[in-house]
Amino acid sequence: NLGVLRGSSLERGGVAVFQMKREDGFVNFNCISITVGGDDAWLFDSISVSASSSTDASSKNASSSTGASSTSYHKARVFYNPAEVWLSSDTSEGEDSFGTCLELVTYTVSLRTASEGYAGSGSSFDLKLLGTSETMSFEGFDATRERASYLSLYLDSVVDLGTLNCIGITALGDDAWLLDSITVHDSTTSSSVQFLNSDSTLLSSDTTEGVSYLKLCAS
Repeated sequence: NLGVLRGSSLERGGVAVFQMKREDGFVNFNCISITVGGDDAWLFDSISVSASSSTDASSKNASSSTGASSTSYHKARVFYNPAEVWLSSDTSEGEDSFGTCLELVTYTVSLRTASEGYAGSGSSFDLKLLGTSETMSFEGFDATRERASYLSLYLDSVVDLGTLNCIGITALGDDAWLLDSITVHDSTTSSSVQFLNSDSTLLSSDTTEGVSYLKLCAS
């Protein structure tokens, strides 16, 4: 329960942004519910919810076995209002509450950066999951990756990709990045698959440094 959201006017065609902090971290969710407290009727198009968190090696939540820092990035979940339900405490104008859920498959992607001194990167990248049934692309991850660190991505798909065979990464900047491995967990099957950068291939949009697109497949 996020309580009462105040501070932004809901203008026609506008975007209202609310930021909140949780001490207990990100809560996994597939549904939202809104209750309005006034009779100024509101018609919303969509609601997008995203989150991020990070720990360093000195944090009590950091991995004591590796001493590595970690960052978690939750791609935005978007809830739409296709039936154009108006919200108002005056029920002659609309509904006083609204709820909807997403039917999702969540893929948890853990990317480990190699431990070499030059391995980290601040360049953005795109990610592609290639399954036996479908392929899904996720664009514009801009989290900084330090050497020997972990980056966790929580990616939602409205379709089941089937068995995940390969993963592709496109470098969007020339700050070269050396990946060690990628592990992907499927929330539907509770299975995980690991992809190794066995050749220690560098990723960079500058092809004099490495490759701009790296495709790793399960052995």
